[in-house]
Amino acid sequence: MQTSPEEDRKTLAGRIRRNLGWRWRRLRKAVLRRLAFRRLRREAEPVAVTDRSAVVFAPHQDDETLGCGGLIATKCRLGAPITVVFLTDGGACSLDETTPEQRAEISAMRRQEALRALDALGMQADDVVFLDLPDGELTGFGDAERQAAVGKIEAVLQRVAPQEVFLPFRNDFHPDHQATHRLVKAATAGSARPFELWNYFVWSLWESSCLDVLSARERSRLVRIELPSAERGKKQAALAAYRSQYEPDPTRRLILLPDGFLRFFSSPLEYFLRESGA
Repeated sequence: MQTSPEEDRKTLAGRIRRNLGWRWRRLRKAVLRRLAFRRLRREAEPVAVTDRSAVVFAPHQDDETLGCGGLIATKCRLGAPITVVFLTDGGACSLDETTPEQRAEISAMRRQEALRALDALGMQADDVVFLDLPDGELTGFGDAERQAAVGKIEAVLQRVAPQEVFLPFRNDFHPDHQATHRLVKAATAGSARPFELWNYFVWSLWESSCLDVLSARERSRLVRIELPSAERGKKQAALAAYRSQYEPDPTRRLILLPDGFLRFFSSPLEYFLRESGA
């Protein structure tokens, strides 16, 4: 069916308006992101990475590297005992509906990527734990499922006995990140051992409005570490191992990280909210 020249002009004008609107929103977000990043740098106190034992809890395979890959690499260089715990199986990163078999294939692929990434950071496979909770479903847990997840985290804490615990920021945009924060907090609250709790940032750096919830007291507890060139290189190598998260796959439609996301996380700085501890 043919359209009139007037209808064509209206359609073209609509497309142009939508395109300009999208570009404006994208530019605005980028500007706000940079401003928030500069404020973080201004407010965060520089600290040195310690050789204290640590455990890093990550919702998905790549969050540990994005949020604190440089810290992990530095601790490995210092000889600090460190464990990385992945809560979910990472199997829900497909744009298409998947069968249980396809989801298992995706989970296995992401597990192998995680092991390669952590090897690049200097970790041993024996120090990596996969809890294999369902990706994308942490917020929908009932009481029994939630308690079971908390129990698994408590078991890791009891076995590893870390001095420092790293967990996602409480408002880190992605629901699985927020749920991971709550689950880890519940597990640490039930422990008789004192932990130093450190929040790391991933999606809240990209969606900078997530940082608006920071109170004045929390902002006074922001810290940053500066990565030496060697550790920065290891972080880049680890991020490159997560190929499924940034490179299109001709065999399946996976959810990819936004354009510019990995470049944004190539900064020589990593930021943390020191929730408790010295």
